[in-house]
Amino acid sequence: MRFNFLKETIYGLSLFFLVSCDQLTGSASKMFPFLGGSENPKLVYYYPLKDTANVPPNASISFLFDKEMNIDSCISAFVIEPKITGFFASSPFGFEFTPSAPLSDGTYTITITKSCEDKSGLDLDNVFVLRFAVGSVPGGNQLAPTVVSASTLHGTPATCNAGGGASINFSTNTVEDTCVGSVASRTPIQIVFSSPMDRTITTLALSYTASLAASLSWSSDSQTLTILPDGPLNFGTRYTFKIDSSAQSQVGYRLDAPFTANFVAGGLNPLPVVQAVGLESQGCSTTSPGSGSASGGDWTLGSCFWDNSLPLLSSGSYRFRGGDDGSGTIGSSNACADVNTDNFRVIFNNYMNPGNTVNAVRLQRVSPPSSNIRTATYVWSDCQAVFPFGCKVLTIAFSEQESSCNGTLFGDSSTGGDFNLDRTDNAPANFPFYQLIVDTSAQDVNGKNLSSQFIFGVEGK
Repeated sequence: MRFNFLKETIYGLSLFFLVSCDQLTGSASKMFPFLGGSENPKLVYYYPLKDTANVPPNASISFLFDKEMNIDSCISAFVIEPKITGFFASSPFGFEFTPSAPLSDGTYTITITKSCEDKSGLDLDNVFVLRFAVGSVPGGNQLAPTVVSASTLHGTPATCNAGGGASINFSTNTVEDTCVGSVASRTPIQIVFSSPMDRTITTLALSYTASLAASLSWSSDSQTLTILPDGPLNFGTRYTFKIDSSAQSQVGYRLDAPFTANFVAGGLNPLPVVQAVGLESQGCSTTSPGSGSASGGDWTLGSCFWDNSLPLLSSGSYRFRGGDDGSGTIGSSNACADVNTDNFRVIFNNYMNPGNTVNAVRLQRVSPPSSNIRTATYVWSDCQAVFPFGCKVLTIAFSEQESSCNGTLFGDSSTGGDFNLDRTDNAPANFPFYQLIVDTSAQDVNGKNLSSQFIFGVEGK
């Protein structure tokens, strides 16, 4: 905001002078009796006022005299410390100095020496000295703008999807459930300042997470900046917003301190991992998380075999029983019905993409002879019914061609299918060993894959 008092005052005095010229005697004291009778020129107005603080950094410095002056002599008599560059504008009764850049915080001293003369050659009656401060004295700038709040919408996925997200200040709160939004209903981010801001300079001072594409808009009072994403936010992504101290108010005060704040869209989303492994016949949870046994166990265990808070034991510590009992023949349904002592349960920490993930889970026999194992059926549980959907618990049954069900045939639908692994209740100690494998193609609903292949060794008993 540029200071215009001098121009308006000079215009008013000049107009008065022109209108009243037929009454003039050449004495300014008769024109302006409030000025006194001194014949030496005097300053009747100046800005800033002496010994004032919190002068705006973009203020102009103005002077008004009681007589027509030799303005060039007055400009030559003008000294400012610390030295700064700027531009002069003048009229017969005064001049204005505009710094070429915003003033820095601190104290400035202006001197106008007695070489400043009026048109008749009379100089100032005294050297004029003016001190003022940009910012408070002493200490920091009390008029510097601040970020009052940085807000967005948050809530559960169901609440957000229904349009019920609540506003929250993420500069003063930890926010890890920001509404992701949709193409039709995007989630705005609003930053509110304590003062009207210079829109161009403040926008240039703003930065945010590179992956965010968004449009910017300002409120009519220039105190609220709205960042509107082009589409939904990425679930699990932490978005960071920064405004450096070059941001400034409309009157030129810079932001009191750099600003930074962040939030997480949707929820914390670590990389997906296998959280627990067990069997359907065990007391292994159908919801995440599952709990395991520090000492392992068999198919009757009251918990899962293992969870990721425990070390992995040797394959012989985890024992399943093959569902086949050896009674099957070609064309018979004997030994074909599903037995849950060999149905594996895999629990993940994240909601998984069911299609990608089930295809990433397989079982292989390690001990000889090699065998042909296929997925027979599977069931997902602990699923979420709202976007982005997905499930956490997979219960999967495998069939082994070498089992007795249907003899040498594999999965004869006329006998009810084949849902079991080969017979193990008659196997010798430490035989046979199998490996349950989850490949890195397993993917959660936000597109994150397992970082490494998961292998879990078990023994058939």
